[in-house]
Amino acid sequence: MDHGRREQFPQSQTHWMIPPTSGAGITPTDHCGTLADPADSMQRSMTMRIAKSLLVCSALAAAGCQADHTADAVTRDDRAVLEALEKTACKLGEREVVSDTPVLPAHPSAHFGLDLRSRPMRVARWPQEAVCKTVTVEPESQISRAFAADHHVPPTWEAFGASFGGAQHLLRLSLPAYSKDGRQAVVYTERTCAIVCGASFYHELRKTGVGWVITRSEPASLS
Repeated sequence: MDHGRREQFPQSQTHWMIPPTSGAGITPTDHCGTLADPADSMQRSMTMRIAKSLLVCSALAAAGCQADHTADAVTRDDRAVLEALEKTACKLGEREVVSDTPVLPAHPSAHFGLDLRSRPMRVARWPQEAVCKTVTVEPESQISRAFAADHHVPPTWEAFGASFGGAQHLLRLSLPAYSKDGRQAVVYTERTCAIVCGASFYHELRKTGVGWVITRSEPASLS
């Protein structure tokens, strides 16, 4: 059918525009006073509503508001929480390695009103990337191999440092659990270092206008 022509009706009838077989664009004829087919108008209206919905969704995704906080996968907010946890290390320029494999405490429980057990962590892995110049996420398999290569008693961390650019600090952490409104998070961390040291904590973070901020920390040993 030639979409550039209109069907001819007797002069006593209203001139209806024949709807195109594909697409829902508004033609010049529509703007010049000729009434469009009701079905075509409905199609255009639906297309506009869908387009507006997509724009809103895109804006929310860009703002990090559309993350699925119950997913067994690392989300935009998860990565922002990790950045907040490593903010001090990055400022101090400390070389630290973060394991890509999420961990849970031996006996997880609710802290700060949130329960880490609500967040599945079976297949999720932190992206292997740089958090900042001195902090990087590395595969747990490579971390384990580095420690296995150190036969000193006690371990000297020499093999670990040689494998990761002189790093002498290691962070393992859970995926965060979030409140229903997505503005509060709790995360569990395990930090170890070369000079016989180590600590496990639960951290509460709040989402503010400048990003995620640590508001409270509690030693896991006190849980």
